[in-house]
Amino acid sequence: MTKLCSHMQKYFSAVLLVGIFLSDIGLLAAQDISITISDGASPIFIESTNDEVVSYRAFDDEQALIRNVNLQQAGTLQYQDQQSNSSYLASLEEHYEESSDTSRLFIVTTTDGNTYVGKILSQEGATVQVETQTLGVINIPKENIKKITMVSSTSSLRDGELWEPNSFASRYFITPSGYGLAAGEGYYQNNWIFFNQLNVGITDHVSIGLGAVPLFLFGGAPTPVWLNPKVSVPISKDKFNIGGSALVGTVLGGGTDGGGFGFLIGTATLGDKNRNASFGLGYGYANGNFAQTPVITFSGTYRVGQKGYLVTDNFFVSTAGFTSGIIMIGGRTVWPSITLDYGGLIPFGDVGSLIVFPWLGVSVPFGS
Repeated sequence: MTKLCSHMQKYFSAVLLVGIFLSDIGLLAAQDISITISDGASPIFIESTNDEVVSYRAFDDEQALIRNVNLQQAGTLQYQDQQSNSSYLASLEEHYEESSDTSRLFIVTTTDGNTYVGKILSQEGATVQVETQTLGVINIPKENIKKITMVSSTSSLRDGELWEPNSFASRYFITPSGYGLAAGEGYYQNNWIFFNQLNVGITDHVSIGLGAVPLFLFGGAPTPVWLNPKVSVPISKDKFNIGGSALVGTVLGGGTDGGGFGFLIGTATLGDKNRNASFGLGYGYANGNFAQTPVITFSGTYRVGQKGYLVTDNFFVSTAGFTSGIIMIGGRTVWPSITLDYGGLIPFGDVGSLIVFPWLGVSVPFGS
C-alpha cells in the first residue's frame, strides 16, 4: 500500500501540475464608392445621407460598424468605374453581401447604455428597425444610437441572450480538451493562489504555456517551473477534435538537483465548444522514469446559460487490480474580463471516509 500511495502521489502530482497552464440605398448599393477623409481613401457603402452627414460602413471593418462623417470633412465621394475595376467591385460586393445579410445578428448600443441584440431589418429614414427575440420588432432613432456591431459568426442567440464563444474550451479544471486556443488568444490562470500558468495561441492549432509554483517567495524554497506545449487537430469541425499536450518541468533553487518531471497526454473530444466530453490517456514522468501504468481521464463541460457552465474532470489509475483516482465536479462562470472555476475534488480508492476538497481557480483572458 505504501508503494501504491507513492505511485499515486507521483502520478497525481504531475496531473495536478498540468492545471497550473464593422439619399438612396437602392441607387448606391450597386455602386463602388470610395470616400476620402483626412487625406485617406477607404472603400465604403453609404447607408444614408442628408445635407450634413453621411452614414456609411467601411468594407475593411470586420465588425461592420456604422460610422458618421460630416460632408465638410469628406474630401470626395468618388464612384469607381465598374468596367475597369470589376475585380475590385466584386470584392466589395462580397463584403457588402455579408454585412447587409439580414440573417446576421447585430448588437445595437444606444447612447443611454442599453444594448439590443437582433437582426437589422431596415436602416432607412431616421430609425433603425431591429428584430429581437424578447421585444419583437423595435424602431430605434438613429440619433440615439452610439454604435452597431456585427456579432461574431461563432456566437449565437439563445432565448434572447447572446452567447459569446466559449473562450476556455481548451481545458477543463485541469486536463486539456481536444480544442485549442486561436492564434493570438491567451489567458492567465491561477488555481489556489500558488499554481500559476500563462497560455498563448501561437497558431490556430498550436499553443504554449508557461507555469510556476513560486515557492521561492517563502525563504527561497525549491520552485517548480514548466512548459506546456499543445497541438489541436479538428477532425470534424465543432464535432470531433483530438489534441496532444506535454508538461515538461523542473525544480529550481533550494539546493535541489533540478529533478525533472512531466506528463504526456492525448485527448479526444466529442461535441462542440459549449457541450462536449473528452477521453484522455496520459503517462507521468518523474525521477528519470515514466510511470508503468497510464492515467485515464474522462472530462466534460455543459453550457447552461450565457455565462455559466457545468464542468467535470476525472482521473483514474489502476495498479495491481486496484483502481483509485480523483473526481472533480463543479462549475465555471465567465465574465468579459475574468472567469471563475469552483467545485469539489473527491479522492476515491483506499482513502477511508469520503473527503471533499474545495477547488477554486481564476482565469483572465487577453488577446484576440
